[in-house]
Amino acid sequence: EERPATMRSTSYVAFNAIREAGPAIAGAAAFQRASATLMLGSDQRSLSAMLVSGGYFTLLGARPLLGRNLDPGDDAAAAVPVVILSHAFWRATLQEDRGVLGRRLVINGVEYAVKGVMPEGFTGHTTARVDAWLPFAVAMRGTPGWDLQAFRNVAGVLVRLAPAGNPVAAAAQAQSAI
Repeated sequence: EERPATMRSTSYVAFNAIREAGPAIAGAAAFQRASATLMLGSDQRSLSAMLVSGGYFTLLGARPLLGRNLDPGDDAAAAVPVVILSHAFWRATLQEDRGVLGRRLVINGVEYAVKGVMPEGFTGHTTARVDAWLPFAVAMRGTPGWDLQAFRNVAGVLVRLAPAGNPVAAAAQAQSAI
């Protein structure tokens, strides 16, 4: 019997515990939808952003059209802020500029360097529009200790089953981790 997936948020503490939970889980990634403001010259625009942990794209098996994905080193509070752009955003806002890698974009008052552009049609794990993916820890810099608060629910979690794992064992491991 297949059970429907449930959506709920959890803390980054719980996410880190789930990520290390055990043999039934091959990997995990955290995410959170966010509204953001992009300053492009003197033009202010709304941006549909997704905050993601460093292994998000790897977990999904996604590869960028240009540049590189986020890696765990990008998802550290002291990391240089980087952003991955959607193909649609890159096309509509930056006119498919092939020299976009390294370009600086100011998002929510923070200067991010473009590290990648995803392929056409890629929206991550959701069907909703995503303009940009930002590393969780960099985007949350203004909230000290956010990642250490066990009851601050800030993230959804995606998991990939290990090759020999099963959903029941993975769910039990995840539940015991939190």
